[in-house]
Amino acid sequence: MDKVLFTIILPTYNCEEYIIRTLDSIVEQDKRLYECIVVDGLSKDNTLGIVKEYSNKYSNVKYIAEKDEGVYDAMNKGIRVAAGEYLYFIGAGDTLYLDILKNLKDEINNEDLICGMSYHVGRKFYFMPPKKREDGIYLLFNHQAIFYKRKVFDIVGDYDSKYKIYADNVLNKKIIGNYKLTIKSTNIKIAKYLGNGISESESDASIKNDFAKIVIDSFGREYLKSLYIKKININKINSKKIIAWGTGGEYEKSSKIKEFDINYFIESNPKKNIYKDKVVKHRKELLKENKENILILVYSVVYYQEIRAWLEENGFAEFKNFILMNDDIINLLKEINLL
Repeated sequence: MDKVLFTIILPTYNCEEYIIRTLDSIVEQDKRLYECIVVDGLSKDNTLGIVKEYSNKYSNVKYIAEKDEGVYDAMNKGIRVAAGEYLYFIGAGDTLYLDILKNLKDEINNEDLICGMSYHVGRKFYFMPPKKREDGIYLLFNHQAIFYKRKVFDIVGDYDSKYKIYADNVLNKKIIGNYKLTIKSTNIKIAKYLGNGISESESDASIKNDFAKIVIDSFGREYLKSLYIKKININKINSKKIIAWGTGGEYEKSSKIKEFDINYFIESNPKKNIYKDKVVKHRKELLKENKENILILVYSVVYYQEIRAWLEENGFAEFKNFILMNDDIINLLKEINLL
């Protein structure tokens, strides 16, 4: 195939219920701009039959049908045969916004990553593009809203299929820590995604075991120390009023490793008044606090972006007034000798 600007890689397995809406959103794009590579792991339902119909009808829809070792292995297969300058990964059931490729074409200026907005259908929430911090670091990438330049995978490697659920998270941490890669953040809406996938409902023991090493290798031990010391003065954390956002499993796991002196708990919609002998308050109670005197520990990885958005809208600053906290981060802080 002639050189195209975009390759859209779609890993599939037994998803006949969702695949049509995804393929329709792809073939509605300007066909001159893209190729679509479907990588099917020998589905047992009619997924592959549907893919073949589209491939017969649209010359730029191709497919690979063979057994794989999971979604990231399938994505790696797509990377190896991709002809596009920029690669995008989409899940079955997710849909692209109309004319997104045409709109992005006008935005691109040879950047290594293009990061836009995505809409979580299940939560009815827009994930915003990452913001550039004053130290030059971008945080909180949303995988459904990223276009990767092909060369990125030559630099940082393919998806590590050792991680069955969070290999995209591992890859993005490597990218964030690589200062040679350029990132463009745009408010263009890229995709709607269903959510409720395995990364939102299951844990991966292998990444939990390797989390500290992955982050240290990506960002460097000294940068992480400066981040937690200069921004939130982790060494003097107990001099502030500590408020915990979240009363679920994340807090339960984390408190077994390191228990902070929590003043009270916050929930968006409290279903209990007392938790761990502390009062549980609605988030609006935070607006009464002196921001300089508090530190909010957010014990919710899955909903962190929504919580972060609400806090920032109300004048709270990340790494000054609030931070994500869970067992992985506690272990990381211990690894770099800050706890």
